[in-house]
Amino acid sequence: TSFPFVLNAIDSERFIEDTAFVFEDRYTYDEHYFDSREAPGAIFNETNLVDDVLSAETNSLDIRGKGNRTMRWFMAGNSMLSLHISEMPPKIYKKAHRHSSDAFILVLSGEGYSLTWPEDNYHKRQRIDWQAGTLFVPPTYWYHQHLNSGATPARYLAINVPGLVMNLGLRFSDQLETDLPEIRREWQQELGNRSH
Repeated sequence: TSFPFVLNAIDSERFIEDTAFVFEDRYTYDEHYFDSREAPGAIFNETNLVDDVLSAETNSLDIRGKGNRTMRWFMAGNSMLSLHISEMPPKIYKKAHRHSSDAFILVLSGEGYSLTWPEDNYHKRQRIDWQAGTLFVPPTYWYHQHLNSGATPARYLAINVPGLVMNLGLRFSDQLETDLPEIRREWQQELGNRSH
């Protein structure tokens, strides 16, 4: 969460604990507060409640990799935390990317693995095998790539703080548009091993 950052930035626990400010711009007790404001085909929606992340609608986002789908939510006027779900079809993966804040990734369905490595040092990569219920956090600004080697769609929930990073004037993310040859070879080998 942003709480440690706020503690460090304000440097006064008394101010934080004794402030009586009410965020009425974020919660007004309006009867429609929990209604979703969705735009058909959009990958960003505004809502204050996601009923079920396992069945929530996703929309196409092929720039992250063939067949990938996603949905991002802006919730309760929150300008810090961001959350989204991503879904990959079977035998498909996302392009490698990195971002300048932690990401907490909770796998909701499917099975596969993720690779993570520091910039310009793919040989120090780590492999994280995952299934529904796996939670992992790639190191800040390390590249990571999610690969669905299973027979069913894989979906995960990611929570991070792009708004905070960008408000500080920093770039949030980078994506590798071309696969690293080593990843492509390992991927083909993984699929070959699973077909036997």
